[in-house]
Order: sequence, then structure tokens, then C-alpha cells
Amino acid sequence: MVPLPPITCICLYDQGTGQAHQLRFWKIDEDEYEKNKQSVLKLLDDARCIIGYNAVFFDLEFIKQSFGLDAKRMTRWVSKTVDLFMFGKYVLKTTCKLDTLLTLNKLSNKIGTGSDAIQLARDGRWEDLLKYCMMDTMLTYNLFEKSEGIQMSDFLTVRWNALDLDTEQQIYPRVTLHPPTHQLSLDRSSTMYNGPPKMETIPVMQWKEVNYEAE
Repeated sequence: MVPLPPITCICLYDQGTGQAHQLRFWKIDEDEYEKNKQSVLKLLDDARCIIGYNAVFFDLEFIKQSFGLDAKRMTRWVSKTVDLFMFGKYVLKTTCKLDTLLTLNKLSNKIGTGSDAIQLARDGRWEDLLKYCMMDTMLTYNLFEKSEGIQMSDFLTVRWNALDLDTEQQIYPRVTLHPPTHQLSLDRSSTMYNGPPKMETIPVMQWKEVNYEAE
């Protein structure tokens, strides 16, 4: 098995405190690495909701494998994650770049690509790398925060109608289809993490609003 490449940095935004966390993991001493690792684990453990773009497939899974975490911890993270990438993948049956959704929703676009970030790390341009990663984090959060709903295509809008970070209520994204032709089904057969929830579309005869409850 090919070993994972090292994590260069992790950037997180804490909506509750308004604080941005920019943490390096490459070419630093062991003490700083461990300190930054514990900071990331605490932030993710304590978060009432984790918002990301392909976070379940990539970011959280990469952190899990790189830090040698167990499935129980990963299950707790995934159960409180809103992954906008997954909605496009499982509802629209296709993948979609973050930049595409940002443009569709009239938001600022990314300032680079993943390959740019790799090169910045190789060149030791840490300030530019952290700036890029933090911008990526904030763009994802800004997309999630759209109060009128996230336009995911010409016919699908996602609204988060019961997210209460203060009272720790469950998350109930409301998915509205235009024209309405499908409803969502979520497979909750497994209680332990074994990848993202499995969703499928089921034709229905008339318009309806469908609530997908992320447990």
C-alpha cells in the first residue's frame, strides 16, 4: 500500500467564537506537531456541527488515517457533519466543484487549486499556503450560511431549516426539487462509521418538500 502523503496544514473556522485556526503539520518539530494535532482533535470533538466540502470522503478520512484514529471517533464526527459535496453527488448523481457552486450562488471564488497548495508547501511559502487554505474554509462556510438556500443546480435548492448551534438541535436540511420528481431515502442500517450515508432517489408523483435528517 502506498503511504499517505503528509498533512501540510489544517485550517478551521469556529463560528461560535469567530476564530480562525491555521495549523501547520509539515516541516515542524515533534512537539509543535503534537500540539497542533491535539488542537485539531479538540476542535472537531467539541464542534456541535462540522461543515465541509467533501469532508467525509477526504478531509475527515485523511485526518483519521494520518492520525491513526478509531472508527468510534470518526463516527461521532461524521454524524454531525454537513457535507455539501455529498448532496451534489447523491442527489444530482454527479460530482461538482466547490467553485462551480460558488459561482452558481454568486459568491467569491477560490484563489487557487489543490495543486497550487501542494506547490506552495514544497516551496515553503507557508503564509500563502495558510491564506489559501483558510480562504477555502471560509468560502465553504459562506456557502453553507446562505439563508435563502444553496442553489445546487437550475432545479434544486437546499435550505438548512433547523440548525441551532446553541441548543445542539439535530440538523434538518430541507431539500426542494424544481420540478419535484424525487424524494430522498437515507440508509441508517449501520451505527458505526463505514463511509458516508447511502442515499438514493425515489420517484414520486407530486410536489413535496423532503427533510433529510442527519443523525
